[in-house]
Amino acid sequence: MRTAVMTETAVDVRVRQTQGRYLIDAARTRVEVTLRCVGMPLRGVFDSVVGALDVPADLRGSQLSVSLDTARFRTGGRHRNRLAGDLLDAETHPTIRFDADRMEPILEPFVTHDGDRPLWALVGRLTLSGVTRTVRIAVGGVSPVNNGDTVEFAATTTVRCSDFGLSRRGGLIGDVVRVRIVGAADRDTG
Repeated sequence: MRTAVMTETAVDVRVRQTQGRYLIDAARTRVEVTLRCVGMPLRGVFDSVVGALDVPADLRGSQLSVSLDTARFRTGGRHRNRLAGDLLDAETHPTIRFDADRMEPILEPFVTHDGDRPLWALVGRLTLSGVTRTVRIAVGGVSPVNNGDTVEFAATTTVRCSDFGLSRRGGLIGDVVRVRIVGAADRDTG
């Protein structure tokens, strides 16, 4: 008589390892932004990401809540840091928030602007300049490290200035904004 032997797959082990609550590590997390200004690419970064990630056994129920300090948006060149005040209206709207309440599988063939082929998308509400819209963020990579005590991640999305009522300064600033998120979150032990 044969008995069936149940074996865990690599995915099962990874999900079990990452279940729990994680706090975003601000020192290792960056939100990189690329847009066009006067026809030229302009890159900037938010280096003040604060938030938490909850990973249940069923990944579809994952939740993420993060905020960015708009005054901490950094660019280089002659546009240095004026964009936060002008485009993002940092004085009136000091934070950008993203609150995701689920993950969805990406079923269609999809390649992000930075070449990733993600399988999941975080779906949530992005609040920018006082306007809230539903946004899907393609999750390109999630890797548990330190026996699951840390999760490293990469994700991308594209947003439009016009969807959030952002001033494009007479068309000098392009409408499409590419966003790349790279970082880490540590298990909440408190």
